[in-house]
Amino acid sequence: MGRELGSLAEDLAADYFKEQGYRVLHRNFRAGPGEIDLVLEKDNYLVFVEVKARRSLKY
Repeated sequence: MGRELGSLAEDLAADYFKEQGYRVLHRNFRAGPGEIDLVLEKDNYLVFVEVKARRSLKY
């Protein structure tokens, strides 16, 4: 279930950034042992995004 929530959150984030004019270059980009959820480009800027999601509004 956690992976499904994470994937949904990444889809929503990618859609939001596309609507704002960003171009998605990579999703789940692996760099060594790490991963970057979204790599975006807009106006010659690279943007790296880590997406976080939770099931509740409580902290």
